[in-house]
Amino acid sequence: MDVLDARIVANRVGNRRRRVLEAMDVPRSFGGHCHKEVQESLVAQSSSSKSDQFTWKSLWALTVPNAVKTFSWKACYEALPNKENLRKKKVLEDTSCPFCLREKETLIHAIWDCPAAQDMWGCNLSPFQKCSWEVFSFRELFERSIYSFDKDKVELLVYVARAIWFRRNKTLFEGFFTHLDEVFYGALKALAEYKDCQQMEFPHNSSASNLNQNAHRAVWCLPPSGFIKINWDAAKIKADAHLAETIAALGEVKFSTEAGFFDAICEWDATKVVADINSEPPYLSNTSHFIENIHMEKLRLRSCLFVFAPREANLAAHTLAKEAICNKNYMCWLEDVPSNISSIVFREASVSLDP
Repeated sequence: MDVLDARIVANRVGNRRRRVLEAMDVPRSFGGHCHKEVQESLVAQSSSSKSDQFTWKSLWALTVPNAVKTFSWKACYEALPNKENLRKKKVLEDTSCPFCLREKETLIHAIWDCPAAQDMWGCNLSPFQKCSWEVFSFRELFERSIYSFDKDKVELLVYVARAIWFRRNKTLFEGFFTHLDEVFYGALKALAEYKDCQQMEFPHNSSASNLNQNAHRAVWCLPPSGFIKINWDAAKIKADAHLAETIAALGEVKFSTEAGFFDAICEWDATKVVADINSEPPYLSNTSHFIENIHMEKLRLRSCLFVFAPREANLAAHTLAKEAICNKNYMCWLEDVPSNISSIVFREASVSLDP
């Protein structure tokens, strides 16, 4: 069995901005009881009152998608369907948190106080690790953050809060569990991508369809500060594609440990391999042996994320892997760029780094 893999390693430099890949989807329905609760809240307290102006101006001025602003606004008005709110509406009786099973599930508990949420806020990627505020509502959390943090950090806070809420819903209603580092990285990445999209300049004569295609074009982006990103792909000769990608994944984790990259993000364009590696044991596929070895190697790292990237965002590694089929010799470049992918790397660098 012959499997050829290609890897591209990148490190984030300083505080330079990363490139946008995608925009968050906008939820269309929050439930009738939530809509009614917002209306009741608006009658009791107008969001345009003088005492609230700074809070709402700060919220609507954030550079985040409208879906995140809407989520934050509803959360400030306690208008999301947590168990305590549903009890008040006589929808259910049991208000115990489905994760910690100790406290009743209020909104601030689900997003901030619950140990499951605190694990998210304290993960390796989080700048909120030392933030141990005792707050009693999401609005209090938001108002305290706008007085304590700069705008970028507040934007990350509301993005992560929404990600925690959506992770809670996926776990409860779909039985789909996502690792906390992956959720936080996804929020961090999506926020940077959205900001860069807002800064993209298009010719005035561009059609709406062209603008839409450009806005959703996937491109490579820098990893968070302190992390190494390893982009890789595999070219198969005698192995099936899925097996080839899995064997290459094992090689990437070993490469990371041998090179001393103890905080790594492994990114590639094989959806099924990503799903297999991020799934819970037992591993029942024909690649289970390699998956188990990947997790054994992963224990040697401090933090290692396995993330899917569209082909367009993994083009350099994909091109290098295809070229490797025609070359039987082992080749390695350090602080240099192979000539056959130089144009791709330089183009990605030009859109991933600020001038």
